[in-house]
Amino acid sequence: MSAPEEEPWRPDEALVLTVRTRSLQMKDLSGPDRSWIVASLTVQGWTVAAIADRLKCSLRLVQTIKTEPMTKVALFALEVASELANERNERAVEQVAFGIQATAWKTERRRLVGERDALLSSLALARGNGPVPHPRRAAWTRKGASDQGMT
Repeated sequence: MSAPEEEPWRPDEALVLTVRTRSLQMKDLSGPDRSWIVASLTVQGWTVAAIADRLKCSLRLVQTIKTEPMTKVALFALEVASELANERNERAVEQVAFGIQATAWKTERRRLVGERDALLSSLALARGNGPVPHPRRAAWTRKGASDQGMT
C-alpha cells in the first residue's frame, strides 16, 4: 500500500491575520508558512524586531528566514499580486471615467441635435416653408433630385 500523497502547500492569508493575535509561534509553523508570514509582514512594513517579537523567536531566525529562497519567492509573489491589484483598480477607475465621459458626450450630442433642429425649424418658419424635414429624408439630399427639377 502506498503512502497518501500530501496536498501541495498553498499560501494562507489567515495565518498572517492570526499573527496579529499573537496566537502563533514560529516553532509551530512549517518552513513554507514561516517564509510566507515573514514575507507578508515584511511587505506590510513590519520590522525584523516586530516580527520576532510577535512570533516569539529570535531576530537571527527571522533574518535567516528572510534570506531563504522560499521567502524571496513569496516576496516576489506578493509584489506581483500588489501590482496586479493596482492595475485592476486603475482599469476600474478608467472604466468609470469612460462611462462618465460617454454619458457627457451623449448629453452634449442630444443638446446639439436639439439646437440644430430648433434652428432649422425657426429658419423654415421664417421663410414660410413649414417644418424642415430631416436631411436624410429631404428630397434635395437624394441622388437624382437635381435631375427631377428640385434644386
